[in-house]
Amino acid sequence: MKILSFISLLFFVLVSCSPVRNGDSTRPTVAVSIAPQQYLLERIVGDSMNIITLLPPDADPENYEPTIKTLRELSGCAVYFAVGNMPFEQVMLRRSGVENNGKTEIISAIGLQDITNTHCHDSEHHHHNDAADPHVWTSVRNCAVMARQMMEAVVKIDSANAEYYHNRYELLKQELDSLQGVFASRLGSCAGDMIIVEHPSLSYFARDYGINQLYFGAENKEVTPNRLRSVIDSARTHRQAVTMVSEANYNADRTRSIANQSNAECAEINTLSLDFLQQLDKLSIVLAKSHNAYSQSAK
Repeated sequence: MKILSFISLLFFVLVSCSPVRNGDSTRPTVAVSIAPQQYLLERIVGDSMNIITLLPPDADPENYEPTIKTLRELSGCAVYFAVGNMPFEQVMLRRSGVENNGKTEIISAIGLQDITNTHCHDSEHHHHNDAADPHVWTSVRNCAVMARQMMEAVVKIDSANAEYYHNRYELLKQELDSLQGVFASRLGSCAGDMIIVEHPSLSYFARDYGINQLYFGAENKEVTPNRLRSVIDSARTHRQAVTMVSEANYNADRTRSIANQSNAECAEINTLSLDFLQQLDKLSIVLAKSHNAYSQSAK
């Protein structure tokens, strides 16, 4: 994308104006829960702070168990940027003691979590059905809010370099605003289309562009044949474009089977990766292609 390439060039120019440090020992240590937060924070602080990402690559946030080393690292942080409502975060907070250590500020994105009922898909499961959906980073607009939270927090602990952080944040915000504009233009005609996912991880992305999210798995439970059949039937009778979206390297055979039976296009992304914005960009391209193909076939 030309817009992103141009902004990336400006970013590298700005990186060269790093604050002067007296060695790594002077750098504050801050923690984030997941790689998408790491990306946003790195764009703001550059190499001026030590960043710890608590969820390892390819780990499952539903059942990840932190190591003693990770808990120790978290307890020594000046700030912990939590997503909120992610199962492993509760374990981290309880076992590390950061909530009561008197030195770690905890900043959560839970205030952005205004979508509920995504982790209970039918009347068979009543528990936790009012829990807020934590996947706020799949909305570019939410990312801009999270980035501002981060910038304000790091300025508090390193006020001497406030201008540096402000400048980098403004550049990141420009990129996010540009990307939001690209998505809105690309997906403007896709309102009412459907995406099928196993885990409801795209609720905020779908909400931003008026897309329906249909999911067949929740709460780390085994997917039943009846549930799969219900999802496939719903997709086949949907009167607009349908796209099957799967997480990278996860149950590819089942994904292809569902897509074939649902007459759906396929997209494979990784919403927990460091390059999550590129992943969302790739998804938007597939969704637009799926919409155009359906529109042509319906004529």
